[in-house]
Amino acid sequence: MFLLVTAGANAELLVVQARIEGIGCASCLESLPERLKRIRGVEDVKIDPQKSTVEVRLAPGNRARLAAIRDQIQQDGTKALEFTLDASGELAKEGDEWVFRVEPQVFTVKAARGLTPGVKRLGGVVRQTAANPMIIELTSQ
Repeated sequence: MFLLVTAGANAELLVVQARIEGIGCASCLESLPERLKRIRGVEDVKIDPQKSTVEVRLAPGNRARLAAIRDQIQQDGTKALEFTLDASGELAKEGDEWVFRVEPQVFTVKAARGLTPGVKRLGGVVRQTAANPMIIELTSQ
């Protein structure tokens, strides 16, 4: 399913869900939402300790970077194992690869079948945030 975003829309992260490991103490659990809310554009943070997930909802027009979210999660020793993204951005073919630009970030698209270039809203999973560019495996298009 393709969800189109109007051409004038900003390239931005909309929702980021992190699967985490090692958030053991109560004070770490309490401080994580406040640390994440320091990132400009973060509207809401929800932690589910039973599922070991953190969900970050971002405001329209934000310029938040996935690396900043990762760094805030990992500040106290918690590990961010993978990220599931809902984002809008520019999908383009560059050489033999598809890239998804969510400025200032660039993701290489894995499992890219039936794609067309343009401004899109896509969902996917990012497992390695240290890679440059990061690789996103699409889950919705």
